[in-house]
Parts: sequence; C-alpha cells; structure tokens
Amino acid sequence: MNECLFCRMFRGEVESRKVYEDDDNMAILDINPRMHECQVLVIPRTHVEQFYQLGDEELASLFRAVKEVALIIKRAYNPDFVSLFSRGMGVPHAHIIVSPAWRNDVILTGFMLNRINILFNAAVPSQTLDKIAEKLRNARDKNECAKVVKQRFESNKISQGKRAFQYGRPAVPNQGVVTPVSVASEVEQTVCETPPHKIL
Repeated sequence: MNECLFCRMFRGEVESRKVYEDDDNMAILDINPRMHECQVLVIPRTHVEQFYQLGDEELASLFRAVKEVALIIKRAYNPDFVSLFSRGMGVPHAHIIVSPAWRNDVILTGFMLNRINILFNAAVPSQTLDKIAEKLRNARDKNECAKVVKQRFESNKISQGKRAFQYGRPAVPNQGVVTPVSVASEVEQTVCETPPHKIL
C-alpha cells in the first residue's frame, strides 16, 4: 500500500494537477485521459481497490466530491453531459473518472480515438494539461463564490423573517432586504477575487 501512486500523492510525495480537494478526497487531472483531455480522477483518501469497499460515510463523501467536480467541469466546458466511469484497472486504488461529453459525440471522437492516440503514444502535451487544470480551478473558484452568495442571501432572508415575526408584522419587500445582487457586490471583493486555486 505504501507504494500506491495515489497514496503517495495524498502524502505530497508525487506531484499532480489538483483541481479539487476536501478532507476525504482529492481530484486530479488525468495525464492519460481515455475519453477527453479534460478527464478528472476523483480519489478517496482511504486506500481500497474498489469504491464499493468504502464505508457508507466514505462512499457518500466520495460522491459528494464527484458532484463538485462535475459542477466544475460543467461551468468550465458547458458540456451536454458529465460522464462517470469506474472500473478498477490501472492504479489499484479506488477512483471515479469524471469527464465531459457532448450530444454529437461518436465512438471515434471519444473513447476509441483516445485509445488510438495512446497506442501511438500521442499523449496530451504537458502545457495543454496545465491550461486545462487552470481552467478547472478557475471554474471551481467561481462555484465557491456562487455558494457563498447563495448562503449569505438565504441567511439574510431568514434574519429578515425572524425580525418581522418578532415585531408582529410581515417583512416589507425590497426595503432593507438583502438580495443576491447586493450580496454579490460585497462577496466579489473577497471570495470572487481570491487568486485561483489559492486554497490548495
């Protein structure tokens, strides 16, 4: 287990193009994509060979991370679909492959084309992977910004409702009520202007 490539990445012994991380999981750009050059591997910290060997809480955490990565890909590339795939070959450490897909995809423009490229050693250039990783990190940061805006808005709506209830009158629309637009103007000065991937 100590020689597992993904475990070494978690320990910081091997570099990777990280696009997302939480306490239990990490998502990295795949350097040998099979379906699309923007192919992300979502990996649980716990070392098991198959995702179904994880405990229920760990499995739930893994797929919450998968959802976050899917939203990042959706914002960055706006594909028609975001596909998931898991087989267990290659690195013997559970991981979920997350990749964008389009309605007009055909076999030779997707999986098979990349397989042909691999056979002929036509790997995705390192500079291209760096640009893709940066694009995903920027999309992730924008998603985090949007979450803060929504949380602040919902929190202020609750506060308005409580104050109105305490004084025995309904809240007056558009009078002192914090809206997503007004919250965003404040948040953009903090979260939205945070340098990309600074939290990693």
